[in-house]
Amino acid sequence: MSRPSKVFPVPYQVDFTAESKGRHLDSTKRKITWKFGFAHPPAIFPHLFDKDENYIGENGSPSNDDTPHKKGTECRGREHEIILVWSILTNKAHIYVNSQEIFRLDSPHEDYINLNPFSGSFRRGFNLPNAKYNGKHRIDIRCYARTPMGAKNMIVDDAGGKFRQYELTIDGLSFFSMPAMYELGTQKMWHKLSRWRMMSESQEQDTSGERQHYSGNNNQTGRLQDEYYFSQN
Repeated sequence: MSRPSKVFPVPYQVDFTAESKGRHLDSTKRKITWKFGFAHPPAIFPHLFDKDENYIGENGSPSNDDTPHKKGTECRGREHEIILVWSILTNKAHIYVNSQEIFRLDSPHEDYINLNPFSGSFRRGFNLPNAKYNGKHRIDIRCYARTPMGAKNMIVDDAGGKFRQYELTIDGLSFFSMPAMYELGTQKMWHKLSRWRMMSESQEQDTSGERQHYSGNNNQTGRLQDEYYFSQN
């Protein structure tokens, strides 16, 4: 396939865990961990970078499809860990990004107890800290104490994504729809990217015909800074 003529962020899955425990009542405290990264651009788009990993832009040699692709762990880039610690009994919640607490929600009052804890939900959105280094990315968390009735196999987006009890999205893209680390640089990765409508119109094979939308100065050259923010709007 033809390679993209522009650089854009490629997020990937590293790991996901969900633990349930409780001091007084089992399963009332949740610890959910999402680990993800953004692929190293010169590894994914080698035709748009020189040998010193300087971005040569659209005026470089994007039509040179002979440049070898790296795959899997060779494409790893900046990685992040987001942890939500949430008590469905007291509604207390803490969010940690790369081991730093960025959000804390305390109970309405000291003796507050949720009488129907398994019907609860938690939602929070925030920007990934340190945008200059990490890029301008929006994180949204949506969790349910228990999967709502009838939602288990519900399709929630145009790409066929299913409902998740513990959902995290990055710029509108579900963590669970992202390529796994071992898929980086492979046809599976490019197939998923095409479903995100991030390829150029001539390369995109999506039957809907809709264009991708992302921002950032793709005409710059030299050492590339990850300041892109892409979405499905």
